[in-house]
This record gives sequence, structure tokens and C-alpha cells, in this order.
Amino acid sequence: MKRTVGCAALCVLAGALLASDDVVELVDGLGDVLIRRTDTGADGALGVGAVMPDLLRVTISGWEADDPLNDPYTGRVGDPKSSDLFRLDVVLAGHVNPVGTVGLGGLAYDPFRFGPSPVIGFVELDMDDDEDTGGQLEGAAELRFLANVARFGGLPESSDAERAALSGAGPGGCGDWDLNFWTEPFYERSGEDFSLVLCGCHEVTVVSKSGGDQDDLFEPGETWIVRSRYFQRAAGYQDASSVFGGSDFGLYDPEVNLRFVSDPVSDTTTITLVEALTMAGAAQLTGEPEQPIDSEIGPFSHHSVEEAIQDLIDNANGLSGEVRVLTERWDDKDREDALDVSDWRVNALFGTVYASPKDGLYAWTDVGFKVRRCDVNGDEFVDGLDPTAFDSFLASNDGSSCDADGQVNGVFTVAGPGPNFTLFDLNGDGVVDGADRLVFCRGDLTGSSSPGDPSYGVPDGDVDGDDYFFYLDQFSSGNLARADLTGSSDPLDSDYGLPNLIIDSEDFFFYLDLFVQGCP
Repeated sequence: MKRTVGCAALCVLAGALLASDDVVELVDGLGDVLIRRTDTGADGALGVGAVMPDLLRVTISGWEADDPLNDPYTGRVGDPKSSDLFRLDVVLAGHVNPVGTVGLGGLAYDPFRFGPSPVIGFVELDMDDDEDTGGQLEGAAELRFLANVARFGGLPESSDAERAALSGAGPGGCGDWDLNFWTEPFYERSGEDFSLVLCGCHEVTVVSKSGGDQDDLFEPGETWIVRSRYFQRAAGYQDASSVFGGSDFGLYDPEVNLRFVSDPVSDTTTITLVEALTMAGAAQLTGEPEQPIDSEIGPFSHHSVEEAIQDLIDNANGLSGEVRVLTERWDDKDREDALDVSDWRVNALFGTVYASPKDGLYAWTDVGFKVRRCDVNGDEFVDGLDPTAFDSFLASNDGSSCDADGQVNGVFTVAGPGPNFTLFDLNGDGVVDGADRLVFCRGDLTGSSSPGDPSYGVPDGDVDGDDYFFYLDQFSSGNLARADLTGSSDPLDSDYGLPNLIIDSEDFFFYLDLFVQGCP
């Protein structure tokens, strides 16, 4: 498979955490889209002309709206520890549109209802900063961050790396997805308490439209507000809950509004959720008197994070099995601690849909945050130990019972590509071989420094003067997708190797480090 992006673009940290006192901001690099299909054979067609979702930024803050009933999106950042509302913004490169339904739950397969570039995504929120509370069960867990992050050729930072699936649904026990909550890796136990969910799983209502031609397609320059079950408490909590009024008993998934804004000037799409942290915030958004915490989230009952968390605390005792593992630690918690948005931990997974439902459900395109692509040993560094780990994997698995080609030939072939994958298939072509090892050569950007040469911008497995001058071209032209490499040039800085959507001298000196390192 021909690689069309340089190794440095493949082997950078996928996101950075930039936190102020009042706003949590997480940044992901521009142009780091890697299409990772999930259909059998990994060859299903995607939407014709679709823009592949490229995550750039997620921001979360407490929020004070000027007119929460009629326009909750205009206001100011509030105290993250005491606000009644919170605001979550997701910024994606290019123009993408809301997704229609994808054929689940008896609904029609109509994902392109609002345009040719539907965005699928999950922004997972660990509200109590406790990885041992919350998550998903069985098949639902296989659609989330920890089950799919390794498709992108790297592992997340912190203990998430220990729980990430390194492979998928391989035949004959050759994958980590086994629908068994009790076996490692524990990707089901993600710590997710709530998520922004763009899955096409529920009917969507268009609430309002502004800008553009007001037709049924979301187009550049338009602002829409759409309504569905976009804000969901983790489904792993369902059997520990007495909530009713959602899509099923025990599911805290109220209907909420999302605003989509397509800006042709910045060539971005921003998705915004303003939701109630407290019951007082719920009253603000509805223009009604404040309601007490109860167990109902139907059309006539308010909903809030506060209410959902209290439900968990009240029901944490007396449970058994998987739900006890996900819930029992809530017994000793104070719900107020979960309402401080500045402490929320965030993971994100984005993608799109297939042209036909016979191919698959979702194809993933981007992941965030704090994911070091090419960190295959999970030590939070990309260094000489990673190609060593790669070599060890290939030596141990080439010709094994899980190698689909069945031969000791220097190539490990993924069995059942699409549903299955492996962390070490760094270029995503379904095999682990020498082409993947070249991805560790992060300073290799091009085969020629001449823009007119066919090999310009195509890595050639060597780091030389052509790569240096190619990077200078990208740096001087302000090409974020190729020149934004880091937030710091100091190898000891936590921002080293973190794209930050800014091109400056730090990026230049970082590339010099890559150039000097050469190929391992």
C-alpha cells in the first residue's frame, strides 16, 4: 500500500493537554487522518466524496449562558468548580455533517441524510478521574477508544496503555476482543462515565437552521441545531441504575441539542454541547422551576450530570458481576467532585460510515488524546526501544498459528483484517513487515527535494538532505499538516513531540533531532 504521508506525520503524539485554570483544552494534529476500516476484508467502500473526520481540538469549561433557554451558546466561561452548566466544543478540520441513522435498532440505513460527510465519534468523559469506575460491556466496548486506539499504531499514555486492546476480533483466539469482561486486556474498563455520542443510533430532529439555502443538507457556512440522544452515561452502568425515560430502563441518555457550525473561512466544523451539570442548570436550560433529583429523564423531567451521578452513588451497593466492578467505587464518592470539569479526563475516537450497510458499521479515521504513535511498548516515549519491540513481535509471531500466511517469511499477515488488527501494523495494510519498520524512521519525509519530482513528499527509507530541505519547504509555507511536530524542543518537556497547531522554532529544532537520529 502506497504511503502518502511522511513517517514524521505518522509517528507523532496525537494530542496535547493544554489546561488553564478555567478551560481544559486538548489539541490533536492537523492532517493525521488514517483510515482504519472495520469491515471483513477491510476493503469496503466509504461515502463518495466524503471528508474524513480529522479531530483538531476539544475544549471543556464551566459555562454561564446569557440566555440559556433561547441561546445557550452565547455567554462566558464559568468557574469549573461551581458552574451549573458546562460547554464542550469539538473542532474538526474541513466540512463534515451530522450523521443520520445507521440501521441499528430497526431504524433505516440513512447515514447520508444530512450530507456526504457524516461524522461518527465518541468523546469519552471520565468525570471522577477514576479509571476503575465506568465503561462499556460486550459489543459496545468494541466501538470505543481502548478497543481501537492500537489500530492507529500507538498506545495511549498512562495506565490506559495497559488496558488497550492490541488486536481485534481475530479467529481462533488470535485477537483481544473476546466479549469476556474478565480477561485481559480490560478495554471494557475505560473509566468512561459519560460520552458525547455521534453514532447514528437514534432518530435525529433538526431544531433550527441558519445561513445557506435552508435545504435538507448541512452545507459550508451553515449553522444547525440538531436533537438526539447525543449525551449518554456509560452503558456499563445500566444494571446499576433505577433511571427510566431513556432509550431503555437504566440508561441515562436524554435527548439533547447539539450545534453544528461550518466555517468556510477557517475550513472547520465545530460541534457544541451545552448541558446541565446541576439541577439548577437544567432549570436554566428549560426555563422552568428547578426540579429535585429523581429517577426520570423523560420529556417532562429535567436531567443533569448531578442527577446521573447521584443515581450511581445510591445504587452502588448490593450488585454483582461486571456492573459491580464498574460501579462499586461510587459508594465512597461525593457527587460534587465529579462536577468539577477541570478534572475530567478525555479520550476521543472519530470516524465515518460505509457507503453500504453490508460492508461494516464504522471506519475510524482519528483518535485522541495523548496517544504516541509508534510507541509500541507503552512506555510513553518513541525511541530505540520501539523498533526493538517491533522486531521481537515479528520474530515471535511470524509463522505462528495466528499468522494468516502460515509461513516463516519475515511477514506477519493479520487474520481477518478489518474486524481484526494488530498494533504493529503501523501503516494499516494488513501485514507486519519491513514497510512498517520504516515508519520508525521519523525523519524520512521525501525521496526528493524538488516539488516537481513524483517522489516529492513520499518517504524513501533514507534520511538525507532531501528530507531536510523538504521540511524547510513545509515549515516556511506554514503547512500545519507536515510542519507542526511539537510543542517543545526540549526532550524532557512533557510537550516534546506534541503537535499544538502552531508552527514555530520548536518544530524546526524538533525536526533537527529527528534528522540527526536517522533510521533505526
